[in-house]
Amino acid sequence: MGNICAWCGEREPVEGEHWCRRCLDWYNTYGGVHESAYTKHDEINAPPHYIFGPYELRKVLHEWLDSVDIPKGEACDWFSMMQYLFRYSKKGKPARDLDKAMRYLKWIREGYE
Repeated sequence: MGNICAWCGEREPVEGEHWCRRCLDWYNTYGGVHESAYTKHDEINAPPHYIFGPYELRKVLHEWLDSVDIPKGEACDWFSMMQYLFRYSKKGKPARDLDKAMRYLKWIREGYE
């Protein structure tokens, strides 16, 4: 075992494990992410710009969408907005991704006027 969590790279692992308590709890609750997310880059099954430590955007958004009651069109806009916000610092053009996220937020906001 190392001195740092093999998944998030931020905290000390639990004794006898490779992962910290937070990552173990996430994995046990949500099933974690595809193994390729922490062993190699897999642009199809686990794009690195949608994974942060133990968090995979798709799974986080599905959990949120299951807990709210919003129209399908708004859910699509919200999902797209969050994708741009989640990856803006990882894709090389942060201003463009933030502008796109703001466009989706504007469309969501217009639905409440």
